[in-house]
Amino acid sequence: MATVTCAKHGDPLDKNAPKHKFAANPLAYTAHQDRLPEAREAAAIAYGLRATRETYKTAQRQLSIRELYISRKKYYNLARSLSDLPSGNKGQPRALSALKLLLHQHGFKYRSQYTYTINPESGRPITRSLQQLIFWLPIQVDLAQRFITNFGCQIDATFNTNRSKLLLAIITGVTNTGSSFPAMQSFIKSESQLD
Repeated sequence: MATVTCAKHGDPLDKNAPKHKFAANPLAYTAHQDRLPEAREAAAIAYGLRATRETYKTAQRQLSIRELYISRKKYYNLARSLSDLPSGNKGQPRALSALKLLLHQHGFKYRSQYTYTINPESGRPITRSLQQLIFWLPIQVDLAQRFITNFGCQIDATFNTNRSKLLLAIITGVTNTGSSFPAMQSFIKSESQLD
């Protein structure tokens, strides 16, 4: 292995410049690690985990089962790159932003779940597609914890109620007086995901 002067450590023509040996595997450098197949696989899994707001510890446990690794900094920075992705449906981002704004203004809490199209060469997501948007009021959570926990609930979905072709699913519970109440509402892509 040749000892060379790299641009980081000085002029290659200077004989007194510090010299060091390069690694045999150029992918050992952190700048090149993204090109390794296992790094791409880890990134694809991590994108899914990060989108569901899993902590780094939980993600690391799941990745270590597959003998994969991603750094804490890289894992938490995935959230920034996920929010800038284009949506698969052209009108969906504006409509979804408007819906989230209305939900927030009226006191609803919400969570969204996306699927990502991953570029096989880089291992990075290219587009995202909304799979589910679930929303609820805090009072609905109180009722659900009180009456649905040890009993049961009913889920039903309607279709063709919006331009995005998302189903509106409503989770309904029954109080101790026999009256029903909506526990949560959700826009989903297909009713088969309810199973």
